[in-house]
Amino acid sequence: MSVLSREQSKKLYWSLIEDEKFFDSLTEEQQDVLTYLSDGMTFKEIAIGSETTQNHIKHIRNTIFRKLKYKVNRG
Repeated sequence: MSVLSREQSKKLYWSLIEDEKFFDSLTEEQQDVLTYLSDGMTFKEIAIGSETTQNHIKHIRNTIFRKLKYKVNRG
């Protein structure tokens, strides 16, 4: 498993935002987290701004990727 650089991660997150159908399928909270990640914010920065924990932000990010995996597998 390879680790993405910060710039690669930002590009990945932006590509998900640009997929309007996928982005619109996300909850408002998921959209917010994805937008913050695409801006290069860290889990800690997002958690502080959202008054939640880093683990919660990671959970949201993981949920987004599960939705993406489902989308890719279904075509």
